[in-house]
Amino acid sequence: MDWLWQHHAVNAGLIGMALYAGGIEELLSDEVLGLFMVYAVRDALKVLEVRGVDPCRLRDAKPYLEPDAADFLKGYADSVLNTPYGQRVIHAGHFRGNPLEMKKFYLDVVATGEELGVDMPHLQAMKRKISTL
Repeated sequence: MDWLWQHHAVNAGLIGMALYAGGIEELLSDEVLGLFMVYAVRDALKVLEVRGVDPCRLRDAKPYLEPDAADFLKGYADSVLNTPYGQRVIHAGHFRGNPLEMKKFYLDVVATGEELGVDMPHLQAMKRKISTL
């Protein structure tokens, strides 16, 4: 169950910000938006902590928690924008195939965080725009 919660948390920040930015390429091509995404993922991972899951022990969450968000973002953006795997994610991933489901990932994590009283300034900052998409 921890892995599934982590998957939703990372997607809430990543896909939420991609919805906000208008696409994955738009998100990862803009350093300001990309850094905001990293901080939004960190906010979502706080929801896991409140639920009793240590995100530091989850392999897919660890990179988002690295102290230097800009270094992580640069490597992540490069791996998505400039590799065949990344191009498949952009053109055939969940984001393109079912944006409404991706919106639900985001809204579900935000709602859970709100119910638990988690401070999520970056994740919540997107809520008004994403709710209207």
